[in-house]
Amino acid sequence: MSGPIRLALALSFAAAFSAAPPPAIACSILPFTPEQRVAWQGDLWRQSETVYLARIDRLRSFRDAQGRPGRRGVLVPIAVLKGGGPIPWVSLTATAETSCGLGIAALSGEQGDRFLVYSSDRGPLVTRQVRTMALEDVVDPQARRALRGVRR
Repeated sequence: MSGPIRLALALSFAAAFSAAPPPAIACSILPFTPEQRVAWQGDLWRQSETVYLARIDRLRSFRDAQGRPGRRGVLVPIAVLKGGGPIPWVSLTATAETSCGLGIAALSGEQGDRFLVYSSDRGPLVTRQVRTMALEDVVDPQARRALRGVRR
């Protein structure tokens, strides 16, 4: 096969593959085994300064300045399960959805849904690290016991 024919074939293949849609990207995080999930949630409980039950409010979808879709909502505290003092409302925003979802469970829920909130580095007005978990996903025995004692 001559050089010009090889070049023409190579360019044809390149054009054909570049016009094809990109392959789908699946969530690549391996799921926890039940034992790993209990251990991870137990660690999350121990490492959090404050754990509380909250309701998602003011949930809305939007597009950022670059046109990317996002979700925004406010966590309204209902009851403190660990830690103390008044818990401020927490505003959550996500604009970087991954193949695994938004990464913030509360923003994947619906208005009024209740979530367990684990937070660290809490100052008087700012909570820097927050992880939210749907109540049906809570398997840690300590968190489940604390939730049983709360009127929802």
